[in-house]
Amino acid sequence: MTSLLLAAVLAYHPSVEPRLHRSWGEIAEAAGVAGVDPELLAGLIVRETRVLPVRGGKGSGCWGSGQVCWIPWGKWLRERDTAHRPEDLLDERTGTLAAALILAHLHRRYSRGSWDRALCIYGCGNVAMKWTDCVYSREVRGAQKWVRSVRRRS
Repeated sequence: MTSLLLAAVLAYHPSVEPRLHRSWGEIAEAAGVAGVDPELLAGLIVRETRVLPVRGGKGSGCWGSGQVCWIPWGKWLRERDTAHRPEDLLDERTGTLAAALILAHLHRRYSRGSWDRALCIYGCGNVAMKWTDCVYSREVRGAQKWVRSVRRRS
């Protein structure tokens, strides 16, 4: 899905905007704890789940509003006392915080200062460590622009 297509889906999906408003407190709090731009984190969550607080990981193994993949991140999240089992990520606050902490970790550790590279790694896995740009980061950036426009209107 291109950024333009994602923006169109968001513009015509009336339930996303109210969910964003309801979830903004958790998003801003998690972003503050992790040191991530809250609109970027919101863009990631909009891209992943359209701000639906409960998304299970039956097929993909990804959980919560940020669709955190438990297999590669579960131990890391347990060590930080953020989540102890995948189902913990279904709690909106926990899932959002986990996504923010992982994105911040990827930015600090692997991205060479590029949030777009961190987004590529978050969305595409280790294969993206050599990429500077990817469709996933463009989709999140498109959703971030939509979030910014919604926040300005309110």
